[in-house]
Amino acid sequence: RDSRARPSQAASRTKTAVMAAMAVTLAAFARPRAASRPRPSEARSSARSAARQPRSPGARENYRVSREVVRPRLARVVPVASVPARVSATTADDSAAVTTTRERKRICIFVEPSPFSHVSGMKNRFLRLIENLVELGDDVVVVTPDRNPPETYAGAEVIGVHGFNLPFYMMDTLLFSYAKDPRVEKMFKENPPDLIHCSSPGALIWTAVGLSDKYNVPLVQSYHTHIPHYIPRYTWSGLVKPMWDFIRFWTNKSDLTMVTSSILQDELDDQGCPRLMVWQKGVDTVQFNPRFRSDEMHARLCGGRDGKVIGCVGRLGAEKNLADLKEILANCPPDTNLALIGDGPERAKLEKHFEGTRTTFMGMMTGDDLAAAYASLDVFAMPSESETLGFVVMEAMASGVPVVAVRAGGLQDILTDPAVRATNSGELYESGDFAAAGAMTTKLLTDEKERQRQAAGLNEAVQTWSWMASNTKLRDTQYARAFKRHARNQHIKVPIELVDSRRARAWIATEVMGYQWYLQAAAFLFAFGAFAVARSVVASSGALAAAGGGQSWSAIGAVQWLVNVAGPLGPAIMASCVAAASLVPFVPTQPLFALAGLMFGAWEGAVVSVVGALEAAAVAFAVTRIVGVQKTASALADGAGFGAPARRWVRDQLRRIDSHIADSTTLGQFVKLTLYRLVPHAPFTVANYLLGLTEVPTRVFLASTVIGTIPWAAFYALVGAAGNVYLAGGGGGLRDAAGVVGSVADVPLVLAVAVVTAWPLIEKFAWGDEKKNAAPA
Repeated sequence: RDSRARPSQAASRTKTAVMAAMAVTLAAFARPRAASRPRPSEARSSARSAARQPRSPGARENYRVSREVVRPRLARVVPVASVPARVSATTADDSAAVTTTRERKRICIFVEPSPFSHVSGMKNRFLRLIENLVELGDDVVVVTPDRNPPETYAGAEVIGVHGFNLPFYMMDTLLFSYAKDPRVEKMFKENPPDLIHCSSPGALIWTAVGLSDKYNVPLVQSYHTHIPHYIPRYTWSGLVKPMWDFIRFWTNKSDLTMVTSSILQDELDDQGCPRLMVWQKGVDTVQFNPRFRSDEMHARLCGGRDGKVIGCVGRLGAEKNLADLKEILANCPPDTNLALIGDGPERAKLEKHFEGTRTTFMGMMTGDDLAAAYASLDVFAMPSESETLGFVVMEAMASGVPVVAVRAGGLQDILTDPAVRATNSGELYESGDFAAAGAMTTKLLTDEKERQRQAAGLNEAVQTWSWMASNTKLRDTQYARAFKRHARNQHIKVPIELVDSRRARAWIATEVMGYQWYLQAAAFLFAFGAFAVARSVVASSGALAAAGGGQSWSAIGAVQWLVNVAGPLGPAIMASCVAAASLVPFVPTQPLFALAGLMFGAWEGAVVSVVGALEAAAVAFAVTRIVGVQKTASALADGAGFGAPARRWVRDQLRRIDSHIADSTTLGQFVKLTLYRLVPHAPFTVANYLLGLTEVPTRVFLASTVIGTIPWAAFYALVGAAGNVYLAGGGGGLRDAAGVVGSVADVPLVLAVAVVTAWPLIEKFAWGDEKKNAAPA
């Protein structure tokens, strides 16, 4: 009887579900069109409050049982029991409230510095992301370095990990971490997330990349702080290139990289970073609102003085260019005040810089005070050129304050947005044009009607940038792309690993070429230090008197024994050895030149080195000249197994060489090629093959190679000869080196090689500005 009853019960349940769906559909179409919808900010606040209130077990079950999906023009019912892992949520959009069904995901957010303690625009973005993901039904875990982290936030679990400060930016809230915490590893082992979202640049991204690979989890990276712009202000500008290498590595390892503006997207794309998308901007228009403007706060911002006030909000750091506000203030009416809201490591310097001006340092402000400070400004001035987006500008717009900003970074992305352009509001000035910035600011300060018009226009534009709309797009569309790419890559994992290994080898070769000057400079400094020590022995009277009577080091003695056995054929054999070794790409020639000097003395060793190097250069040049570009690239790609990256590498290197030696005359080409061979732009052994693929005449190549090799061969041969003296304590090497030192011929040689090594730096500092000014725009 029970078995016969089941079909009828199932049919009854199906019938009931269909009738319920029809009722919901009719109710939806019968809803009055004129019914008003809550504002996005009210809808978001209500949803956030509801998400934070715990439901009783009965209410939760009723909520789940009553869910169903009703598609327009299609009465299709999806029973809840068949999709237990899915939740129904309301998406707060800018134009309509759409009820959709999402699969519940477990999202792990790695973010540094901590959004719970460090004040920045990035803080607001991640706090809203956490809140919105929880509201949309996801399970969220946050990993962040924090001295005193909360256990939970808006329903998300928080794992606070140990952090460290940057040596040039010591702040207790600005912490970075590698998240080497057992709780993180345990979480990934026992309950791994469906997706990792990690902020970058920083230390956490390295951990996120490792965990993504280890546990096979999709990785979304979001790029916030444009470190290449910060480096020259806080450290050494030579670190910019390695930083870009790291950024390219992270973006290549990520399934998707989110950036905060289209301007930044273009810059990263130009640097070879793949899979970039813009994380839609958002701002809290409830917290930042014109209604918070007050005369009391205006007076505080003015420091008790009369007049209007311009201001800026943000960290007082060197990268913010806040000192430029003094120039802008000087071009404003005399009674104009300036308010700097925030704190940071540059405060003491800025206070001294603004001495004697009508400037008020407000310090750190939060909550209601910050909202009132924004709204009470007359003009918001933003001189920072390092902003990846510029949240403070959007918060000023939401507060009903007109904006004057430098045309750079994400600021121009905001003020050239179609919604802003439609209101003809917001002012952008060119970098360094403080007179124009002052004129724009003065117009807003003196023309109240124009100030109010622009303030209203900017406030109207910013209303379309809600956080829920931004993060819903991120969650439903952009995360989905990361999931899709990751799933596709699992099916072609073996070919991808092969491609990655080929790319890695091409990357290593490119880096060796790119860092050739640093490698050569390091080798020169090491050799110079060794030579200086050996020279002191050679030049001492005791050593000269003891010529031929020192204690012979065993290895040196063995080498000299071989030279004696070889007799007159010794130099020829050594030259052949130098040539054979120099035919192998990326083999350094400096040790070979030093060995020749050690065996045959300074002058004879130099001749042997030049002859051997010239033999290798001629052979390598002839081989690639005969084979040609296409066959050489194919041999590397197919024959050697390096694949397509090898073809691209050859093309890139040839473009670099052309940029150094291109000239319309033979003489000009000879001079440029000689400088190219003298200054270490590329490994000697690799450059021989690459130059064979160019249109350089053979005689020009051979002549420039001889001239470019002589100083290096002579220097390293002298180092080898002096080393013979220092280690062996006598013999022909001593007499040979002593003769060079006695004639002081080593001094101009070492100076010449030092100048050649330092030539790129000399060129940069001596003619860098002229070349920059002469370069076409």
